[in-house]
Amino acid sequence: MKFTYTKEDGTVKETTPERWVWLAIYKDGSYLKQFDEKEGKYHFFKEIDQENLDHFVMQRADDPTRRFEMKFEKGWDLIHYYRNKKLNIGTDQEQHIKLYCFGYKEKIGKRSRKTIMQIYPNDVVAIVGDDGRGDK
Repeated sequence: MKFTYTKEDGTVKETTPERWVWLAIYKDGSYLKQFDEKEGKYHFFKEIDQENLDHFVMQRADDPTRRFEMKFEKGWDLIHYYRNKKLNIGTDQEQHIKLYCFGYKEKIGKRSRKTIMQIYPNDVVAIVGDDGRGDK
């Protein structure tokens, strides 16, 4: 199924779901899906109302029962992005994989700390202390 979205310049584009997609569940029970099947619409991450967010969910597009839920806490800044990683698998061979990354940034005193979860192609989730760039 194709989903549409409108770019900032007003042009309408189409896209297909990723293997892992996000779902924002709000305190009042309503939700926002990255790929809304009813409207055939793709929603941008920036559309999530973090002020009223209760849970952030990453779920398999082909099997919504396979999911990772994160209870969202007040004061957090939600994070979601994709990371393409190059793996060296032997002499002169490399493989590219896509990581689905999500988590949050929180302020502790004068410093910020990021907690990132990365979903690998085999659906294993690794929890890392930051996004690989260090705390800022």
